Amino acid sequence: DNDYAEMTASGAATATALSAVPLSNHSYGYGASTADMGRYETQAQTTDALAWSLPYYLPFWAAGNEQGSLTAQGGFQSITFNALAKNIVTIGALNDAVAAGVRAPSAGSMSTFSSWGPCDDGRIKPDLVANGVSVYSTTAASDSAYNGTYSGTSMATPNAAGSAALIQQLYAKTFGQRPRASLLKALLIHTADDLGNPGPDYKFGWGLIDVKAVADIILAQKTSPTVPRILENTLTAAVKSTTTTFTWDGVSPIRATLSWTDPAGTAQTAADSRTANLVHDLDLRITGPDGATVYLPFVMPFVGAWTSAAMSAAAATGKNRVDNTEQVYISNPNRAGSYTVTVSMDAALTTNAHSITKPHAHSREPRSHGQPHLANEWNKHQPRISNHSHSQCLGSHIHRRCGCRIPSGILQRLDFARR
Repeated sequence: DNDYAEMTASGAATATALSAVPLSNHSYGYGASTADMGRYETQAQTTDALAWSLPYYLPFWAAGNEQGSLTAQGGFQSITFNALAKNIVTIGALNDAVAAGVRAPSAGSMSTFSSWGPCDDGRIKPDLVANGVSVYSTTAASDSAYNGTYSGTSMATPNAAGSAALIQQLYAKTFGQRPRASLLKALLIHTADDLGNPGPDYKFGWGLIDVKAVADIILAQKTSPTVPRILENTLTAAVKSTTTTFTWDGVSPIRATLSWTDPAGTAQTAADSRTANLVHDLDLRITGPDGATVYLPFVMPFVGAWTSAAMSAAAATGKNRVDNTEQVYISNPNRAGSYTVTVSMDAALTTNAHSITKPHAHSREPRSHGQPHLANEWNKHQPRISNHSHSQCLGSHIHRRCGCRIPSGILQRLDFARR
């Protein structure tokens, strides 16, 4: 019953390791106390180190259901332990945004239980949200048993992992290999429907997963490779920045997303530590046609303010020093012409890097362990960049965080069950 050992043994290290597991669902957690709220502890550190070593493996982790029980910050900072890792996708739970077969993102209201971020250093969690309320689900009675509906981030997370599996399948069918974990994460974040405050926030993360929007980008890349939606580059100790130039109409919004797999940070033991968990600090910016106007990524006002009130404040823009996903959004560019996207790193590489990527349609193996790997992604209507990275649970156990019964093998290769 050692999930870390199972993940290490089974996780995909390369694009062509077809017998390895590229995704896993983790609908479980540990009992947390107020002292654990928002803290990057050894569980998150271990998970990050594991994902760092397996650049084609992306774990999906339930955010938890402690919004109403870890209440020292009014529901904020109720995400704990593994779910605070950098190189995973942490999933919160919404009410269903689909009714009578029609998807309406605005109907995806926040559940009454889903745990909220941030991390102590202000990093954005959860990453994304999915339906986790009144989900018709299997039970532990047998492999084919169903017994009504259940609610919890334990329901939302396999929802998201299953969606990611469809994207993995489409990508492999289209390009002949799996995407990197960071590419997949970047695509999911880039195309998510924004909910809650404008931009990212600590309740909804980057928003509601939109599988069709991801599929549209993948298929557009295949159809028009000379107008790339997805690009890939590498940063090294000698080459610490990369640029991509594109022509824009000056009317449609522009969005660029950068996400990378980061080495494990230092586990924190002090309360409310503001030490950034980030190791490789990349920067994303877009320069306008005049060469002087610079657009910076979202940043969270809590970072630097460190007040409870700032946790609910809307995102601003500036230099992001804590997240390993960054996004620039220009709602009204105002100028037609040539725009330049720059990804840079102003500090030295502190350890061997498997990948710091912006998604690319044809992901390549890292050139060497000392070079962060970058991949950019674009869409017909919105330029997109992305950068790379990466307990009791199933069987008949009652889930500690959501109270639902999860049968072993629920997602087969997508789940690691405690036996």
